Amino acid sequence: MQKGVAGTGRVKGKIALVTGAASGIGRATALLLAREEARVAVTDIDEPGAQRVANAITENGGESISTKLDVTSESDWKAAVSAAQVRWGPINVLVAGAGISFAKPVTEMSLEEWRRVMEVNLDGVFLGTKHAVRQMREGSGGSIVIVSSASGIKASPGASAYYAINPSGRASSSTSAFSYGG
Repeated sequence: MQKGVAGTGRVKGKIALVTGAASGIGRATALLLAREEARVAVTDIDEPGAQRVANAITENGGESISTKLDVTSESDWKAAVSAAQVRWGPINVLVAGAGISFAKPVTEMSLEEWRRVMEVNLDGVFLGTKHAVRQMREGSGGSIVIVSSASGIKASPGASAYYAINPSGRASSSTSAFSYGG
């Protein structure tokens, strides 16, 4: 969030939980949501990094908390959504921005590496959707944004696991939207 720059208030007063928010797209998203006057739960497996982003938000007049979140851990998800709810009420926005990839051809990738990509990028979205929808149904509804990649549309060399995840994530989010989208 930039000091002195007012947002348009499109999400003013909304409660947003952003995963992978210690760096990259997740960080940029958390800062943008704060600039747009959302209350932001900054989450990441990198707890000190998440705290730095939350501090930047509050130092610039926004409302933020930080929580350690390993997106593959259901207990971490419960704790993260609970922390936001205790502080502000049910979340309205989930941005699933956490993700990993290994730049290796499938012939060189271990099964453990393949499974780790699946666990973080797909299981993490499942767990986030599960717990966010529960809170959104308690409140006034909400939106789930799943950060994906063009790799789900056009493959790139050495990204077979990552490529496999993106269409799956889109299909899962579409099904959830039909099921809970009112």
